[in-house]
Amino acid sequence: MNEVLKTIRNRRSIRKFTGEIISDETLKTILEAGFYAPTARNMRPTHFIVVRGSEKLSLMAEAMPNARYCTEAGTAVVVCGDREKDVDGYLTEDASAAIMNMLLAAESLGVGSLWCGVYPRDERVEFLRIMCSIPENILPVGVVLLGVPAEQKPAPELYEEEKVHFEVWEA
Repeated sequence: MNEVLKTIRNRRSIRKFTGEIISDETLKTILEAGFYAPTARNMRPTHFIVVRGSEKLSLMAEAMPNARYCTEAGTAVVVCGDREKDVDGYLTEDASAAIMNMLLAAESLGVGSLWCGVYPRDERVEFLRIMCSIPENILPVGVVLLGVPAEQKPAPELYEEEKVHFEVWEA
């Protein structure tokens, strides 16, 4: 199996971190992977807000139960999309593709990661809009937590033959 397929199979949501902050170089590599994600009509609407301050991470952990691990991770990346570049209505898909690229890049670098959903939860969108001074035309779609993992999870077999259909839906 090649390295890309191994990375895809081994990627797991990490919820236990050592508290050690990943390097700026590693962070830049992960962000770069996000920018290489495909976007509808190549509009490239994605923006990233890096949050590393312990005060903001604590606020995020309190306001967003799914991000309660962010203080231990040490780095949170708010993945946003510019609505003015969303000409076809694929903003959330574009941001999600960037998130997936970032998760896979993190795995390939030995960095623990966790995708925390934001949109369409209005309370999470508004919280991040206020905390990060996000303008109205920018939509926070998700948060990616990044840090040194304090747990390892085995890669289970997830392929489900019964969910694969050819040409038509067959039960």
